[in-house]
Amino acid sequence: MRKRRTGRHTCLMCVHFSTLLLLVVTATGCWGGMSSTSVMYEAQYSDKRFTGDSTEYFSFGSGSETVPEAKIAPIYLRLKDGTVIKLAELSESTASDWFKPESEALRKFSITKYESSTGMELTSYKVDSSTRFVFHEGRLLKCIIDGMSSEGPFDGVQVGPAADGEFLSFPIKRRDLVRVFGEPERIRKIEMRRAY
Repeated sequence: MRKRRTGRHTCLMCVHFSTLLLLVVTATGCWGGMSSTSVMYEAQYSDKRFTGDSTEYFSFGSGSETVPEAKIAPIYLRLKDGTVIKLAELSESTASDWFKPESEALRKFSITKYESSTGMELTSYKVDSSTRFVFHEGRLLKCIIDGMSSEGPFDGVQVGPAADGEFLSFPIKRRDLVRVFGEPERIRKIEMRRAY
């Protein structure tokens, strides 16, 4: 009888130990942080960049808030209402008119003033979490346009190299990007880790 009891006791201890081990492994995974990695690609030109996956591009960017001499690409935007805008000539007053938040709290989120790492006073206008325009003394220094935005002035925005030329709608297929804007100088792979 004693041997059976010991066997049962040993067996119960094994079950408890394995349950405890499972809990420790599970808890460690949660406390240690779980993460996933997604890969994006950036088609880079000397004055602009398009970001997306391996076959399509979803956003566009140009300029720099840390390099005052950086130029905005000579690119045109066509808005949903048909208005065509030369991006390099975009005025801060036009950007300000686009960003008319309904509440003061939203205004604080959408329009911010700050100093760059190089000491320049900047004003940033955000349409959503991805689209933003950064100005210094009324001149556009940097922009990031989310071509997949479904609200505000950039819902259905198109980009093109000339006011009277072809415009591309987002998402932009890689072959169309090359056909209209030429071959990128390089394609940069960007790995983004997200913890949860």
